Amino acid sequence: MIGIPNLQPGSQDIELYIDQHDGLPIKTQTLEDHPVSGDSKVEVLFQHWIQFNEINSPKVLTYRFNGKIINSELYIGRHYLKASAITENDLFDFPIELVEQSVNHEAFSFGLRTSFWLYRHLATGISFDLDTSNVFIQPLSYQANAYHIIGSTHHNLLIERKKGLILIGTSLHNERSDVVLKAIKKKFPKKSINYIVPKHLHTDHIGGLRQYVANGGSLIAAQGTEAALRNILTAPHTLYPDQFSKSKINVADIAIETVAEASALLLKQGSETLFKENIMSSSKPDDMIFINVPNIHSLYNLVVYLPYSQTLFVSDVYIPTPLVENCHIENAIH
Repeated sequence: MIGIPNLQPGSQDIELYIDQHDGLPIKTQTLEDHPVSGDSKVEVLFQHWIQFNEINSPKVLTYRFNGKIINSELYIGRHYLKASAITENDLFDFPIELVEQSVNHEAFSFGLRTSFWLYRHLATGISFDLDTSNVFIQPLSYQANAYHIIGSTHHNLLIERKKGLILIGTSLHNERSDVVLKAIKKKFPKKSINYIVPKHLHTDHIGGLRQYVANGGSLIAAQGTEAALRNILTAPHTLYPDQFSKSKINVADIAIETVAEASALLLKQGSETLFKENIMSSSKPDDMIFINVPNIHSLYNLVVYLPYSQTLFVSDVYIPTPLVENCHIENAIH
């Protein structure tokens, strides 16, 4: 094993493992912070070495994350590899429009410490804007106590009640959560968040959970997700300790109210108690209904219904795009 120091501040060193028999690399390995998994081991394995025009190259690249194979890439037909090839002088120059752009140091730092989170999401064909400064709170014109918290992607819903606030959505990462929390504090300086509602367990929708819980509040979640939620909250973040790591919160003491599969719970106006009853006809502004809607996108998925304005807030249950298969929200809710 050879240690390769990473000279970028805030990033971890890389270990390179060499086969003692043929002197070829076996794998690289490093540690990264991950919004959901915490301290995580990232490996790239180089397998089945073959030679093309005097150049040794692995035929298979395997990516592992915390010991689990995430992706394997098979390269065939590398007849285009050449040794000592003559190229144009500007072949590897950066485009001038990129060179002239100012560097987003916050996004750069995030990419250094958790590049695998970005790698996994880019593989889905989704581009994430890491500039989290553009979050704003937009009131719903048809329900005075409901607010849409809008960012570049992965929005939140916020409900104002007499005794506090309810935040729906725990998306992306702590950096996004910080910006959302600051916007909420500015808008409602005298109110705290009583309930936090993670909608489902995919990493892009749960990565901001820890920062929200560090600032207080109980959880309302789909039944069957409790263990996973507590695992996220207990995951060690020693490489880059977050606010939750520094807090004295006992994970076992965090209340998690659950909604059974294909069932609904009501949070009544003026009450902090969840009720299971025939509630779809309620017309009080503070009433909220949480529905556990299993669907083809995720096994556990909470949607939120505001009966007063007949508003349904969902994530990845209805996706109106020809690029993604529709998850048939009508059938799921029925």
